[in-house]
Amino acid sequence: MPRGTSARSLLPRNRPGARRVDDRRVISGILHVLRSGCRWKDGPATDGPPTTIYN
Repeated sequence: MPRGTSARSLLPRNRPGARRVDDRRVISGILHVLRSGCRWKDGPATDGPPTTIYN
């Protein structure tokens, strides 16, 4: 590393991957599926995508 250069300037600035979903929505979706007994993909759309709730 060149002298006078901070390590922070060499690191990527943005975070890789998808944006985070609100944890309350995900937990609400998980609880809905567990209480009602429906399939993961049949959960309400307001709780986020089925893959987010399942994973």
